[in-house]
Parts: sequence; C-alpha cells; structure tokens
Amino acid sequence: MKKVVIVILCLLSIMVKGQNLVPNPSFEDTLGCPYFIPDLEGKCKFWHSYRFTPDFFDACASSGTGYNNIYGYQQPRTGYAYTGIAMYWNTFPYSKEQIGVQLISPMVIGVKYFVTFYVSLAYNAIQENIAVSKIGARFTTYTYHDSTGQIPFNNDAQVYTNSIITDSINWVKISGSFIADSAYQYLSIGAFFDNAHTDTIQLPYQIVPQISYYYLDDVCVSTDSLTCNGNGDGINENTLPKPISLFPSPNCGTFTLQYNLSAAGSLRITDLLGREVYAYNLLNRSGQETVTLLLGQGIYFWQVLQEQSVYANGKLVIIK
Repeated sequence: MKKVVIVILCLLSIMVKGQNLVPNPSFEDTLGCPYFIPDLEGKCKFWHSYRFTPDFFDACASSGTGYNNIYGYQQPRTGYAYTGIAMYWNTFPYSKEQIGVQLISPMVIGVKYFVTFYVSLAYNAIQENIAVSKIGARFTTYTYHDSTGQIPFNNDAQVYTNSIITDSINWVKISGSFIADSAYQYLSIGAFFDNAHTDTIQLPYQIVPQISYYYLDDVCVSTDSLTCNGNGDGINENTLPKPISLFPSPNCGTFTLQYNLSAAGSLRITDLLGREVYAYNLLNRSGQETVTLLLGQGIYFWQVLQEQSVYANGKLVIIK
C-alpha cells in the first residue's frame, strides 16, 4: 500500500510540474465581446476587478475597447486579447487598479514559484503620459473587491519591478520568484505601492501629466522556471502570418514599409485625434518602399487599406 501511495504522489508531481497555475493566462477565453470601458466582469473568463475597474480589450471590439482604444494603441503579445490597469493618477492618488484571478490550485508552503507577466505602456500626450515603477504581482489566501480604494496600500508584493517601464511599442517582461509561506490561492496584478513609494517619469504632454496606464498580457505562475520563461502552458502564441511590416519605430520620419497584398492597397497615417496626415497608394501588390514624412515628433497610427477595408495597422513613433 505504501508503494502505491508513493507511485501516485510521483505521478501527481510529474503532472503538476511545468503547469501554469493561472487560468486563461493570455485572456483569450471570453464570455463576450467588450463594448465599453470598463467591461471586464462577465466578459473575460476567470478574471475579476480586485481594485477599481481594470479593462478588457479584444480584437472583436470596436475602437473604444479594441487595439486602438481610448488609452492608446497596442496589439496583443500573443493571441487576440489583453487587459489594462491604471497604475498612477495625479489628481486621484488612490485610483490605482488591480486585476485578479483564482489559481488553478493552491500554492504549497515551502515550494519555490516563478512568476512572469508582460506589460506595455499606454501613451497619448493628452492624458496617459506618465511612466512608473513598482508594477507588481501579489498573492493572497483570500479574494477581495475594492471598488472605491478604501483598502490602504501595504507597499509590498511578492514580485515587482523597481525599474520605470517606458516602452509603449514592445511588451516588457516582469519576472521574479519566491518561496510560498502560505497556501496562496489568489493572484492580483497592478499597483500595490502608494505614490510616495512609486517612481515616475513625465512623458511629453499637451495639457498636464495625468495618468499612468499599462496593458497586460501572458501571465504565468509555475514551479518550473522554464514554463514561465518560455512559451509554457497556457501561453498561446499568435502564429498568424504578418504580411505587413513597418520599421523602424521609433524613427526620425523615414521608415520602410514591406507588404504582400492580394489586391491593390494604400497607406494611411493619422494623428492622435484621428486626422489623416498622410496617404499613399501602393503601386504594387507586394514590395518594399521607403517613406519619408514631414511630420513633427509624436505618436501616429498607420493603416494599410485594401479594398476600402483595414488590412493591417499599428503605431508609428517619430522622434527628432
């Protein structure tokens, strides 16, 4: 009987090893399409608002809750969806957000766990124009919902970054590890430090610096470091071909556009207010062209149109 128990425990250990304990880690499993801000509860399976109102973004959504949303523009790191959290607000110091989920199974006391998640800064010069440090992941034995910011910050989390993340083009990995001292069942990601314990950088702005907001994707918690540092359980790679590429970005106003279309197309560039600032007809269905823009420094959005439909789009950053 003792040998049977040992065998069962060994099999369970093999099964658990390498598992990502986060359900729906890249937010692909949905219960509906987000139609307004915020629209997380009841739309993104397993995930909930733990503090204030985190947001949910999906390819199925319109401009307000799609990739080109009210905070900026970003495509998912993987898959077709991601979420977003406010990390800092000048005029409302307690309006910091946390998004949470129940783990697939409780943590085991004394076991080392590895944690990774990816963030990208949302930026626009009118409102989302602050970058911050202390983006973190916190584990608890209980769930909570603080819609008004009454729970004080404890200025601590098991995993967080001291670096100020300013990248609004790429996804930046935040990672760490710790030994569980409790049977933690819940994970929350977001702001766990008050303004006095948070470093900030003011980015170019048009009115005043106001908010720091980050997109979030691909969350992993595992006892196996390879699971969270590679493409482990639950991380769904977006393997769709990319027939359009625009590089480099940021640039000084000159960039290269590579494209492969099935019909004639055009390139359209707009500013933050949606005004068209450049348009160009692509002479061939495929090729590579160098484009020079006489535009000022800032963030713009590009679209490749084919048969009057948007075939591909992205963000263009010009620096001088």
